[in-house]
Amino acid sequence: MNPYDAIFGRPEFEDEIFPAITADAVEHGVRTHVVDEFLQLPATTALLEKLSPAEVERASPFPGVAALGFHGYHHWLGGKRSHEIDEGALREMLAADSPAIGTWSLHVPEEAGYVVMPANLLWATQEGATPEAVHGFFYATSSAEGIATRLDLLLALGVRQDRAGFTAIEISVPLPVPDLGHFGDIEAREQGPDFANVLPGGELRGLLAVTNAGEVLKLASRVFHQLGVDSGSGR
Repeated sequence: MNPYDAIFGRPEFEDEIFPAITADAVEHGVRTHVVDEFLQLPATTALLEKLSPAEVERASPFPGVAALGFHGYHHWLGGKRSHEIDEGALREMLAADSPAIGTWSLHVPEEAGYVVMPANLLWATQEGATPEAVHGFFYATSSAEGIATRLDLLLALGVRQDRAGFTAIEISVPLPVPDLGHFGDIEAREQGPDFANVLPGGELRGLLAVTNAGEVLKLASRVFHQLGVDSGSGR
C-alpha cells in the first residue's frame, strides 16, 4: 500500500482538486512550494476540507492536514516520483560506525518525491503514542532563484492494507544548512547511538528507530546523499 494512493489516489484529487490548485497558482502568481502562499489558494481550501479527520485517521499534529495536503499535491505535481532503499543499504547508512559524509551541500533528487523504507525495519516513537513502522517519507523543497531555501519532510507511519489512513510526522527546516552543509553527521540523541532500537526485544531482530527531529533530518540527509552517489551526482 502506497501512502499517497491510500489518501489521494482518487479522481476527485488528481482530476479535479490538484489541477484546480495549479490553475489558481497561475492565476494569482503564487509559488506553491512556499507553504504560506500555497495555503492562500481557494482550491487549497477545498483540498483541506476533503482531508477531514473522518477520512484521515491521524494527520500531522502541526500543521495537521495542511502538511498532508501540501505533500500530496507536490508529490502529484512532481510526477509521483519515488525511490526505494533496500535493507542492506539502509543498515549501512545508519550504522553507528558508518563513515561520515563530510562536507556536502544537501540537495534532493527532484523538487518533490517519496522515499520507501524497508518494511518493518525502521520504527518511529512519539511521546504518548505507540511506536509505528516507518513506511517512508515525502519530501519537497522551496527555492528562490534556483537555490533551495527550505526542506519539508513528512514521515508516513503505520501504512497498512487494513487502515484507511496513516500517521504523519511533519518536519520543516530552512536551507542552506550551515557548517558541513547537511544533517547527516550530527549526533541527534542525547543518550545512546542514533537510530538504535527502542522496542522491547527489537535488538534481536536488528530493528532501528528514529526518536526525534534530528534523527529524521539525519536519516533524510544520508538517504539523499546516497541517492546522489548512486546517480553519479554525489560528492
